[in-house]
Amino acid sequence: MIKTPGNRNDGIKSARKGVYFVLFIVSLFVLIFSNIVIQRVSGSLNSSDWFQVDAKLLHASIEERQGTTSNSSRTKYTYYSPKILYEYKVEDQFYTGNRVSWLKKFDDGYMLIKAKEFKYKYKYNELITIYVNPENHADSTVLRDVAWQNIKIVLIACIVFWLLFWGCIYLLVCKLKTK
Repeated sequence: MIKTPGNRNDGIKSARKGVYFVLFIVSLFVLIFSNIVIQRVSGSLNSSDWFQVDAKLLHASIEERQGTTSNSSRTKYTYYSPKILYEYKVEDQFYTGNRVSWLKKFDDGYMLIKAKEFKYKYKYNELITIYVNPENHADSTVLRDVAWQNIKIVLIACIVFWLLFWGCIYLLVCKLKTK
């Protein structure tokens, strides 16, 4: 079959349809992963100007959660997170708080270390450092930094999907032009 301009355009049109479909799917993943990264980082960024206060540790325990691998329900894992309660005073008013970090995360690494630190290192009524929202004193957290070790996989996936998104746009605009 001899290639005519009409046959070439038909091939490009069908290729464009395929790229549009891939672009739609990639766009959904870009939205999902970008939203996850923004949620996990925004709390830390918003609290960067919160002021520091000493708080009394009222209770500390290690919260456990059981999990299994996706391919085998026989392999069980235990994940940990600190569970604390603290009391602090701002402008002659007492408040209680229980937020450790912006990300309520269970794992067997960083959060386990933090949980053991609160449970075994600090004693009841011992002072800990917290950060308080200057606009709403009832809003506080112990850790305000971004726990990058807990979001690196999501961040990498987000970057990969953004690259795929822009790759599809490049294909549509530069390589699959119809005349």
